[in-house]
Amino acid sequence: MKTVLMALVLMAAMTGTALAAKQTAFCPYDGQLAQWTGAQKGTYPNQVCEYEHFFFDTKTKRSIKHVFWRACDN
Repeated sequence: MKTVLMALVLMAAMTGTALAAKQTAFCPYDGQLAQWTGAQKGTYPNQVCEYEHFFFDTKTKRSIKHVFWRACDN
C-alpha cells in the first residue's frame, strides 16, 4: 500500500512539472513572454501548444495580440 501511494505521489509531481514547463514561452515576433492558452494540437512527441500575449503598440496606439504555436516541451 505504501509503495502504491508513493508511486501516485511521484506521478502527480511529474505531471505537475510537465504542465508547469509549458505555461510560458518567448514570442518569436518580439521576444516577450507569452502565456499558454491551454490549446494543444497533435500527439506526443510532435505535440504543439498555443501561446499568446498582448502588447501596446506605441506607433498605432493600439493593443496588439500575438498568437503562435510552439512545441509543448520547450
